[in-house]
Amino acid sequence: MAKKSNVGLQSVPRFFAGRAFFLTVCIVPTFVLFAIFMLYPIVDLIRVSFYSWDGLLADMKFVGFKNYETMFHNAAFWTSFRNTIFFILTCTMLV
Repeated sequence: MAKKSNVGLQSVPRFFAGRAFFLTVCIVPTFVLFAIFMLYPIVDLIRVSFYSWDGLLADMKFVGFKNYETMFHNAAFWTSFRNTIFFILTCTMLV
């Protein structure tokens, strides 16, 4: 009976041969894509919410919490907020 040669496996570092490499290859791209398409837009949205900006021109004026103050004093905001909560509770109970 001939002996099997392990010469090829000895030249590969243990990290690349094990489960850790497989998990790294699968999980790291997922986190990178999550950061690019989820975290960055959320952080940028929060940053932009502190500016007065028309969305087209590069002219952005820092206004701080004035946008939030305006929003919380707007009756349409509270109506839409109540409707959203009602919709969430109603759909949750129906499912």
